[in-house]
Amino acid sequence: MFKIPPSILRYWLAMNASAFDAAIHSTVAFFGVAGAHAAIDSIPALNAQQFAAVFLITFGRAILAYLDAHPVSELLPLSK
Repeated sequence: MFKIPPSILRYWLAMNASAFDAAIHSTVAFFGVAGAHAAIDSIPALNAQQFAAVFLITFGRAILAYLDAHPVSELLPLSK
């Protein structure tokens, strides 16, 4: 059976935790806009599909930013 090296598993978990944290920030912004819409009707609110798109785009961008800042090649053994 294939065993995932602990360093790769930690890397994957850290990458996803970082991306999820960024996506949670987009959720906070979504609720901020929803609150502003509730207070002043002229401020448009996002619907559920728009919120999901923003959440997933933020998640994906955070993964790309993490990969840029922490290249996977640092974890792999050097080949000769």
